Amino acid sequence: MSQYAQHAHQELLAAINAFSQEQSDNYTTTINHAMNAVQSFLPLLTNHDTAELPEQITLCLQHPLVEAHTALTNLLSNLHIYYTQLYHPHDKIPQSKEALLILSLCNDILSQCIRLVEETPSQSM
Repeated sequence: MSQYAQHAHQELLAAINAFSQEQSDNYTTTINHAMNAVQSFLPLLTNHDTAELPEQITLCLQHPLVEAHTALTNLLSNLHIYYTQLYHPHDKIPQSKEALLILSLCNDILSQCIRLVEETPSQSM
């Protein structure tokens, strides 16, 4: 397992753990871990380790292999919109439904990205 995949896996597990242990109905930690999982994995497609999540998503959407996968493109676009326009944890505390939605979205993105990376010869990346 690559360092990117391993870090993404750890972040996704941390998101699930944070969700299951949340007691104050503030699911910011869950959402942050879920989005960090995606951000941790995308450098496998973008070759940019230091980019923030919105930039990682933009770079990923420009990748020819990703462009060919409409479902993945839609999922990434949804996460980009959420992160840049809707996620304001200091103004509005995320509730459980929102956390589950983002956790599911990030899990779907990772599932499709992993499949894409596994099916693609390494010289094409």
